Amino acid sequence: MAASTLTAQQAYIMQSFQSQVYIQNQMDVQDEPIYDTLTFPTGGVINPTTAAWFASVGPAAPIYAGSAINKTLAQTNLTKQNTLIAPEAQAIYEYRIQFNESIDPRDMLAITGAQAGAAAPITGFAFQFSMGTKAYQTGPVALYQAHFGVNFQGTAAGQSFLQNGFPSSMGAEALSVNLVIENEESFYGYLQGLAYTVLGTNGVSMKLLLMGLHARPIR
Repeated sequence: MAASTLTAQQAYIMQSFQSQVYIQNQMDVQDEPIYDTLTFPTGGVINPTTAAWFASVGPAAPIYAGSAINKTLAQTNLTKQNTLIAPEAQAIYEYRIQFNESIDPRDMLAITGAQAGAAAPITGFAFQFSMGTKAYQTGPVALYQAHFGVNFQGTAAGQSFLQNGFPSSMGAEALSVNLVIENEESFYGYLQGLAYTVLGTNGVSMKLLLMGLHARPIR
């Protein structure tokens, strides 16, 4: 189809993918994320090996190592390890990390590195996203705000709601240049940093969302 006959939405989609993965009238494109959740119970160890999104996915994947409960669609919508099912593709415009709002403040501050001035300094973690062997995104965890989640204001005995950033439409960090996960290309999201052991009784849950346009074949 000639560029002059494209609608504004079609032109935006074509520009977003800039590859042969998106074929006019053969792919269904929706504005939705690819996501996966990492869960660590009390005493669980967070390190670059255990904090790897998209490595354990699908209905047979446990929510954490040793758990008898498996992930559901609430935890992940990926069914193939580190890969989209052919000929799917994803044009990424934002990376978001959502924490469980019941997270212990000690765990949240340690993961984001906000306790760096403590007697025993905790350096925090950096988030990294790669395709193949190349890292395409690296930054401190606090940069990748969730943009959504429970927001609590007020006082209540023993009650605490925490999130990475403020749940607003302006909270997330948008990419100036979008990134496309091509057909069957391997991709990885993980945390880089020194090992940390979870302290809080509610554990730690971190959902990584690759926000953008999801291209799938028309059914």
